[in-house]
Amino acid sequence: MGSVATVVEALEQVDLRLQFDPEGWVALHKSIPLWLGGGLVAFGLLACLFGSHKILFRAVLTPLALVLGLRLGPQLAELAHLKLSAQLSRQLAAALLSAAALAYPPIVLFLGFGALGGLLGGEIAGNDDYWMGFGPGFFIGGLLAVALEKIVAVIVSSLIGAATFVLGLITVASATSLGGLATRWPTIDVAAAAALAVLSMAYQFRFGPREKGDERIDEEKIKKRRAKEKEAEDAARMKRFEEYARKSKGQ
Repeated sequence: MGSVATVVEALEQVDLRLQFDPEGWVALHKSIPLWLGGGLVAFGLLACLFGSHKILFRAVLTPLALVLGLRLGPQLAELAHLKLSAQLSRQLAAALLSAAALAYPPIVLFLGFGALGGLLGGEIAGNDDYWMGFGPGFFIGGLLAVALEKIVAVIVSSLIGAATFVLGLITVASATSLGGLATRWPTIDVAAAAALAVLSMAYQFRFGPREKGDERIDEEKIKKRRAKEKEAEDAARMKRFEEYARKSKGQ
């Protein structure tokens, strides 16, 4: 239980700001027990290969929802005008967002990318009109994420999978004689995770699992193509008949 509590405390301290901090990211391995590091390696590899699948994507998105809930719980409770302790608000937000990720991932995608769009819109609008820019940015970002769910699923699963895979490897390596080598150059670790994410995106876009909806779309495309081919054949046949008829009249 102590190791789990340590992991939860580390997640509560995760900095969600968009900044390049390789040292801080690599340092997370100190809060991860060895057994969980091995699990992160397996989970990350699975996410990189098949993370965009509808069922597996729920499992990939759940840890992200958990982190968001633990980190943003007090702020969300304040926005909702709920008088809760910081610990209770974190637990409640983490539970609700995790349940949403498992039940209906678009909710988390809308909130997550809506927040990113809102932050971007607020920065563009400036401090004086921050909320005037945050509101439209939030809805535009959220709606785009839901509309492009398949593409977003590939990108998110690739990024999460690559990050967890490399972080798991660092955690496992830290228990061996290679530990110092694995953590000596954090920028290289981040670059390796980025390269793996790009490879994962390319693989999933090309060879990723196909959903039933995709199969129906393919069948419809095949039917339309066959119908066009049949129309072309019928037109060519009628043209030959007309030419034959003209030749017969000429004789």
